[in-house]
Amino acid sequence: MFECPTGRDFIFGSSDGPERPVHKVRLVISSSIFSWMLEPNVAECQRGRCVLKEVSTKTLDALFAILYMHYFGLENLKEEARALLEAAVKYEMVDLKKHREETLIADRRWTT
Repeated sequence: MFECPTGRDFIFGSSDGPERPVHKVRLVISSSIFSWMLEPNVAECQRGRCVLKEVSTKTLDALFAILYMHYFGLENLKEEARALLEAAVKYEMVDLKKHREETLIADRRWTT
């Protein structure tokens, strides 16, 4: 689904500009905030787009890799760990939040 452009029906933008087309269904099942955002009477849903001003393109790409592929092993995820955790908390992405917390704790144990 991640590689398939068919059916992408919502656009996300990041703080540094590039836009990413996504499938609403992936957003709805991953986040209660995104689910709310896609209610018919909400402005983002009506516009068909949302800009996450506090999220970089690199973090947004890592976020979508996780949402679409449930792939937590990408090397760049380590670099984006804190930003991903912040996004997970802000957008109530429970699975991602739990994973990032566990990863940060494990990494901290190895560095101390």
